[in-house]
Amino acid sequence: MVPRPPKVFISYAHSTVEHKQRIASLVGTLRAKGLTVMVDTDVKTPQGPVEGWPKWMKRQMKDADWVVIFFDEVYRRRFDGEEEPDKGLGATWEGAIITHQLYRESVRNTRLLYSCLAALFKRRWATCESGGK
Repeated sequence: MVPRPPKVFISYAHSTVEHKQRIASLVGTLRAKGLTVMVDTDVKTPQGPVEGWPKWMKRQMKDADWVVIFFDEVYRRRFDGEEEPDKGLGATWEGAIITHQLYRESVRNTRLLYSCLAALFKRRWATCESGGK
C-alpha cells in the first residue's frame, strides 16, 4: 500500500495582490513536491463551498496533517480580532479556530507551522503563543 501524501492547509489573509501571488506560488511548489495542499482559491463556485466557508475552513484544518499560517500585518489584525467589522472574515475565522485549538491542546502545538513575513510578526506571534499581549 502506498502511503498518502501529507495534507497541508494554507491559512493567510488576502492582503495584497503580491501576497496572494506568493501564496499561489508556494501552493504550486508544494503540489509539485507531491503534497496535497488545501487552499481557499481552489473553491471555484461564486457562492463558495456548499457547506459554507466556516464549516469548510474547520474541515480543512481538521483533515490537514499540517496547517501553515502566513502572518502579515493584515492577518495579525484579523487573527487578533482588531480588523474592521465585516472585513477579512476568512482569516478572522481561521484565527479563532487556531486559537481554540491551541487552547484545547494547552498550547501543545503538533500541527501548526507559522511563517512570519517580518520580525515584528515573529515577536507578535511569540507573545500570542505565550498568552501575553
